[in-house]
Amino acid sequence: MKWTKNNTIRTKIALPVVLFSSCLLLVIILFTAIKMRSNSLEHSQKLLLAESREYAKQIQLELGKAIIENRTLCEVIGSVKTVSEISLGREEVIKILKLVLQRYPTFLGTYTAWEPNLFDGKDSSFANTDAHDKTGRFVPYVYRNQNDIVIEPIIGYDDLKTATWYFEPKNTKREMVIDPFYYQNMYMISIINPIIKDGVFLGVTGTDMSMDFIQKLVDGFSLYDGNASIAILSDNQTVVAAYKKPELAGKPINIAFTNFPQELFSKNQEVQEIQNDTLRTFVPFQLGESGKTWVAYIQVPKSVIMKSSNNVILVLTIIGIISVLILVYGIFYFSGNLTKPILSIAPL
Repeated sequence: MKWTKNNTIRTKIALPVVLFSSCLLLVIILFTAIKMRSNSLEHSQKLLLAESREYAKQIQLELGKAIIENRTLCEVIGSVKTVSEISLGREEVIKILKLVLQRYPTFLGTYTAWEPNLFDGKDSSFANTDAHDKTGRFVPYVYRNQNDIVIEPIIGYDDLKTATWYFEPKNTKREMVIDPFYYQNMYMISIINPIIKDGVFLGVTGTDMSMDFIQKLVDGFSLYDGNASIAILSDNQTVVAAYKKPELAGKPINIAFTNFPQELFSKNQEVQEIQNDTLRTFVPFQLGESGKTWVAYIQVPKSVIMKSSNNVILVLTIIGIISVLILVYGIFYFSGNLTKPILSIAPL
């Protein structure tokens, strides 16, 4: 009987305290977990955006070197007309093209193509000679053929449909970068600059550049133990390079990546979104003065970026449950000790 009274009084004293303390502790744990997940997601978004910017910067820098080199090549070769004190012959220009090719291992070919008789007025004298076609126009293409450097005349330069590399700079008088394409199993881009004197188009200089180096750069970028998909996307919405997936190069984006929002290209701005439990980041960057916009793209499953915080939350939850159990035991234990003096003086 005495035990029953003790137990009843203890319960009346302890139960409200247990309920209040347990609820308060659970609320604190829940709030901490929610805040931790929110902070983890926010931190991951900032990290991905910073990494995307860094990747974009590195690719832009490397391509910028080639763009600047081709501009310099254009200025040097164009000096045959723009600087009266300098006189470059065809052999000297070809030597310059060779020198540039030797200097940059990522360059596959260098070239220049001039309007009829605007280089030196001697096209007829060079007809059907080495590095010239039957017209004698100065259109040398210097390229790598295994371990050799070969010189041949450019073909198809007068075809309006296929020679956009020539006619677009001629019409726009601006720098041009052709989106990546395959030629003889080589994935490359072409950088072209027009040679202009007094507003008159004289010809172009160009550089063909391998995209293999971009694939190597992307493969060196590893986030979340390789669980993040990193890719560089070109202006024509094809894949330039993708992390550990070189086979995706040249494929349309909507085939290479599921649920890809193609409208983001038209926005031409940084975008970060969560869709289908995937965090995606887009950072556009410009290629010189060509007007071309490429994109550094990273996507990573939300479960991957939340893994560490989820583990911490799990540990926190276990600690919370243990704490509640200890709290319940402690309250009942001390409430029992508290009720003993009361019962000792209470009538039976």
